[in-house]
Amino acid sequence: MWVQDEARYAEVLRELVDGRHWLVPYLNGFPYAHKPPFYFWVVAVFYFPFGNAELAFRLVSLIPALIAASGIMQIGKILSGKELGAGAAWIFLTAFCTLILAQIARMDMLLTAAAVFSWLQLLRFMENGQTRNLFGFWFFTLLCVAVKGPISLLFSAAPGLVWMYAERGWTGLRSMRPFLAILVLSALVLAWVAIVWKGGHESYLREIWEKQLVGRAVNSWSHKEPFYFYLALLPLMMLPWTGLVVRGGKFLYQEKVKYRFSIAAFSLVPLIGLSLISGKLFIYLEPLIPAFAIMAAYGVSQNVTPGRTPLGVSLPAAGFTAILAGLALWIWMTQPGLRGVALGIAVVGLFLILPFGLYLAFRPRPLQQWFVAWVVMSVPISVLVFGLLAYAVNPLFSARPLGEFVSEVASSKTPVGVANATPGILNNYAGRRFTELSNQEAGRWVADHPDGVLILKTDGVKEVFGLSGIPESCKVNRSFTIEFKEYHVVSGC
Repeated sequence: MWVQDEARYAEVLRELVDGRHWLVPYLNGFPYAHKPPFYFWVVAVFYFPFGNAELAFRLVSLIPALIAASGIMQIGKILSGKELGAGAAWIFLTAFCTLILAQIARMDMLLTAAAVFSWLQLLRFMENGQTRNLFGFWFFTLLCVAVKGPISLLFSAAPGLVWMYAERGWTGLRSMRPFLAILVLSALVLAWVAIVWKGGHESYLREIWEKQLVGRAVNSWSHKEPFYFYLALLPLMMLPWTGLVVRGGKFLYQEKVKYRFSIAAFSLVPLIGLSLISGKLFIYLEPLIPAFAIMAAYGVSQNVTPGRTPLGVSLPAAGFTAILAGLALWIWMTQPGLRGVALGIAVVGLFLILPFGLYLAFRPRPLQQWFVAWVVMSVPISVLVFGLLAYAVNPLFSARPLGEFVSEVASSKTPVGVANATPGILNNYAGRRFTELSNQEAGRWVADHPDGVLILKTDGVKEVFGLSGIPESCKVNRSFTIEFKEYHVVSGC
């Protein structure tokens, strides 16, 4: 589990299970208001049978990715038949953003699966008008909110309502019973708020409102990016299918395809909404990928010049291989200790993926054959990025060696403090909580706890120990590099 988010989530899970903090998640002994507890409940379901946090988190990304793909296949079938549905599912699974999100510990893939099925249920409601499908739409909308809070309405309720109005006007909008649904959703949320409030967690609720909801939306304290951030990033996240997205989008704009406004609503409404929000990360784009995958599938299905894949489709994919090959070169130049692994990346990237990508770009062949070849090519790409590359940089982003060392030198009764570090990113593999300190507090803490263990970064050494630095007389003095930052574990000073 890598710092920042993965290690922090793992610590939340550990404290959830060990401390039975089911209603309000905790991180390092304090209520964790950044995310709703539902995601950690789901991970806990997979944790209990295996007792392995890393496996549990990966499964809660991988399995929803496969579930989302099955939903995308059914959506495509309703829109234009089995072939389009199958193509869209493969495009979704092999898009660069999905390859990343399906293999890391994040809740966004679970959110994506819920959003896909909300769309699917609304399409079925449009087809047959059955109440059970309308109920299904609002159920999966509620599931989206449970996974990631009110922001997730951008991926389900908002595009659904916009599409219904565009398709059938006010009559169609009223048929969705939005006021009743919003009333029920609000009642459920307020019931949870009341239970949490009664449990004495007023500060937890206040932080959710002030810092996480209003703060992130208006003037984010974290990941603040300009409006155009996602517009510039989306073409990269859709590689190698970016050219197909443009081609399919152009076709949908020009032709009166069945339910084409649903594709526009479930892609553009979330994109505009996310762009208006101050805090931005590339992973937030994942719930949009299904709609763009369906758009790209339309690009595959359209006739082209016999025996020729358009360069506008093939060149972005070839560029994708060049980016991955360049990544190997960057590792070789900047990380001397990883040159052995970088050589493996270079072999896969430079001598397999790049030549094959260029061959597919310039060798005349039907678009459908090019598409199948690139789906197959996603396998070595995934091996490159998540086998060799992840293996190469794992020592740079994992706090496991530090955590295990702390557990060796500190008994369960030994106090452990951490100075000026993001809460919860270092202590999961130590299997315990750390006392969070500022650099100013750390000096006093060391004096008050002569047998304690202190973890601090290099830039805080002088502030804690003075100009002379860490005393050589310390019983323990070992350093670890995590995220290109040096951490020192010291005791007995």
